[in-house]
Formats: sequence, C-alpha cells, structure tokens
Amino acid sequence: MTKIEKSKSDRIYQGDLFHEIEHIFFTEKPFKFIFPLVIVLTQDCDLQQDLKYRNKQEKSDKRLLSIIVAPLYNYEQFISGNHLEELQGDLEGKISPFPNSKSLKNYLKNNQLQRHHYLNFNLTSEFPPSIIDFKHYFAIDVDVLLKQKTKQCGWKVQALHRETITQRFANFLSRIGLPSPQVEVTSLKDSSSVDIEKRPPPL
Repeated sequence: MTKIEKSKSDRIYQGDLFHEIEHIFFTEKPFKFIFPLVIVLTQDCDLQQDLKYRNKQEKSDKRLLSIIVAPLYNYEQFISGNHLEELQGDLEGKISPFPNSKSLKNYLKNNQLQRHHYLNFNLTSEFPPSIIDFKHYFAIDVDVLLKQKTKQCGWKVQALHRETITQRFANFLSRIGLPSPQVEVTSLKDSSSVDIEKRPPPL
C-alpha cells in the first residue's frame, strides 16, 4: 500500500503529486500533451536548498534549473497498452499491451520489474492503482511548477514510500547495459570454428 497525505506547504516536495502537467514533445511537428498525474522525483534536500536560495538564504550554487517528474499511468490502461493512446497519433509506433502473463503481472505488482513501479494508493477513490515507467521522465522549470503548486498539487507520497520510488529510479538509471554477443558460425561442418564478435568486456 502506497500511503499519501495532504501537501499543505507552498514549497515543492519530493513525492508531490501534480495534476494536469503540460509537456512539449519536440518532434518534427512539436506538440503539447497534458499528463493527468505526475510525481516529483528530485531529491527533497535539493528542493529545500533551492527554496532557501529563492528566499536569499543560500548561495546561488544551490539553485535548481528544473525539477524531474515522471507520469503516473492508470494500471488498467497500462496493462491494455492504452495509457498513451492520445499520443499515438503524434508519435511513431504503437504501444503494445503488457504481456498477458499472470506471473509477469505479479512481478509488476510486487515491484520486481526494474523498469516499472506499481503504486496501490490508500485513497483509491481519488487515485486508482498506477504505474511509473522509469524510462518516461522529464524536467519542468522550477518557476513554472511553483506557480502550479497551489492549484494542481494537493497530495504527496509519504516519505518512506517516496524514498523507495526514488531509490528504484536511481538504480534503473545507473544500470549497466552490455551489448549482446554476436556469434558467427564460419563452418557448419566444423562446430569448433566459431568466432564471437563484440564480446562484452569483463566487469
């Protein structure tokens, strides 16, 4: 269970949930898209120091230029592949449904898939079960988000749960991707004549 609570302060916190956040896709024909719900992933200490800078209590090197957020997708729409349905006319390619596998869905819900984070909120009437895709994140100008704080952010994820999310996000970004070995068989008769190209370097 992911617990959320009221966000009563004017400052932005890690774990804040913002409604109706606009993002511009700079494709061949740039267009705007409004994400129904996003979560703030920037570290809370950085957000606090940025506020102190803006209140002239910190040096200018504490200033943030932008804040990292990630969309929250409705779980059922994500499973069906419809969570970005409105975007598919503007972006190339079609989003496939999540594999129809009971074990994979259990892995997803238990947060055992590195790329995704499942959230089952304690206030299901306002926030249905959701998914964060750690490949989908973007930055918003601090001043822009501050102006939207009062009207578009009334809730935040509690500290323990937000730390879990940001730790998993950091782990996903810091993963090491190795190229797949390409095996070329030079002789079908001589099975020992195998040349392995682009072998991953030892770790």
